[in-house]
Amino acid sequence: NWVVWYMQPVLLRLGRLAMGLASFVDGFAWRPDLATLIVACPRGGGDPITIEAPARFMFHAVNAFERADGEIVLD
Repeated sequence: NWVVWYMQPVLLRLGRLAMGLASFVDGFAWRPDLATLIVACPRGGGDPITIEAPARFMFHAVNAFERADGEIVLD
């Protein structure tokens, strides 16, 4: 019922990567001063739900599912 985005405060330095001035790892910039945003959009339309959380980094994608009571769980 939901599409969930986990947006962490890591910025891509695309110009540096494209020009060969940075390695893959160095092409990213960690910005702990920015928040992590979790945005849940209802698949059927409607307003998204946005949650702001402290800065976190996760290398792999987040799994999300909805419980029978409607609670959205990210693990």
